[in-house]
Amino acid sequence: MGLVIGLVVLAVIAVIYQAFGTEIYRRIYPPPGELVDVGGHSLHINCVGKGSPTVILESGSGATSVDWANIQPEVANTTRVCAYDRAGSGWSETGPGPGDPQQIAGELHTLLGNAGIDGPYVLVGHSFGGLYVRMYADLYPNEVEGMVLVDSSHPEQSARSAGAQTTPKSSAQVLLSTQSLGDKPLAVITAGEQQEPIWFELQEELAALSSDGVHRVVKGATHGSLLDDQRDAQVTSMAILEVVEAVRNGQPLTK
Repeated sequence: MGLVIGLVVLAVIAVIYQAFGTEIYRRIYPPPGELVDVGGHSLHINCVGKGSPTVILESGSGATSVDWANIQPEVANTTRVCAYDRAGSGWSETGPGPGDPQQIAGELHTLLGNAGIDGPYVLVGHSFGGLYVRMYADLYPNEVEGMVLVDSSHPEQSARSAGAQTTPKSSAQVLLSTQSLGDKPLAVITAGEQQEPIWFELQEELAALSSDGVHRVVKGATHGSLLDDQRDAQVTSMAILEVVEAVRNGQPLTK
């Protein structure tokens, strides 16, 4: 019993420490973008560059807008690109609700509207962020003209891949019922290092969400290096720019 109580106390201390540390971080480092009210709480979004379509960057679980530091400036040389923090992460305030893909997509929609960031959009999702951009495209299909999935989670990965991150069953069921992207340009970028064979199969299925989908495996890249390694991040940036160009000229992606 003493051990259990001790573990509970340590867990509480860890939560308090994390919250305290986050608050200090926010005070020391002001947000690079703006805070926008989305209905009772504010979300942080940082947009740079000019041009259309606007690229929206959706981070993975536990990540923030800062994680796109190697990619956002590259994309900004060609078009407007926005990175944001979901509720409770980075500089964004914690919001109510379950934080499932539907709510996250809805809050992003409100954020973009209230911030005056008009479409059309090219949505980019890394890891779990891939699930969220898929939901956004399903809820607001007329706003989305292209998509890039960067080593994206798959709604069935927990059922088909041993040791994979678990996607809540209800969220998986909702995502499996989402529509395809039709012929909208879709680039799927997969890390080639230390992956289970089933992972590449799942990534191929993601590429098949569009009749204009391409799948590229980055040899030697890891899940994180596609964003934080300069060489691998360059591949990610180029994939985003290819989709932007395809949206602009109405031509299919090069297969």
